[in-house]
Amino acid sequence: MNNCLARRVQQRAKPAGPNANDSVPLDWTIVGTGDFNGEGRDDILWRNTDGRLTNWPSGTDGAFPSNSASAYLQRSSRLTGGIGDFKGDGRGDILWRNSDGG
Repeated sequence: MNNCLARRVQQRAKPAGPNANDSVPLDWTIVGTGDFNGEGRDDILWRNTDGRLTNWPSGTDGAFPSNSASAYLQRSSRLTGGIGDFKGDGRGDILWRNSDGG
């Protein structure tokens, strides 16, 4: 999924939303989706080319408020292997893998 598609999804969900007309810089890409905060709606996980990760939690109105202020730096060798509720607690978990195969 690319940034343009993600933005179209967001705009269709709520055209007048807080960031409906924002553009996502090309150094951010979507890693995946999952219900990371356990509220029953999928959120979007983003990764920057510099290694920062952030998520956009889904709102009750269908919008995805930007959450880049809470982005945290992840080692560039650590890649997302998958997203799912691996612990069975109703929240999305991230499966990590190292680029060296470990």
